[in-house]
Amino acid sequence: KDQSGNITFEEFSEGIRLLMLRSLLKTTIANNKLGGEDSVATEVFDYNATRLERHIVEGLGQDTTDMTISRSVQPISIMDFFFADRPDWVTVRWINITGRKASHTMKMTALKYRLHPLALEDALDCENQRPKAESYSSHYFIMV
Repeated sequence: KDQSGNITFEEFSEGIRLLMLRSLLKTTIANNKLGGEDSVATEVFDYNATRLERHIVEGLGQDTTDMTISRSVQPISIMDFFFADRPDWVTVRWINITGRKASHTMKMTALKYRLHPLALEDALDCENQRPKAESYSSHYFIMV
């Protein structure tokens, strides 16, 4: 590793991305502690050809009393979801975000996964969109 003390543009960019993500996360957590209205349900499906795991992201203010959570569903904390890497065995991660006011969660997800800005714009303006699928260099965006 380079011991010069200098950082590359990629390292700088990654640091800025993480700071932006942390700022959005702090806002979301503060709103939820104060009874904020940005309540969403976020499900994460990690899978490959032989294995599937379903997670519910906790800490986003969703009311889970009406949700059926079986033993096969594993809760994951909001911090672990946004700051930990996905397991090595996972080849596909499907993220399902539902809720009337999910904009902070969508913005944080876009920052975490470096989603294309047009995909984020389409997701945030879903009332005026028809179902579609878009292919980007590092991910797919599907709106149904």
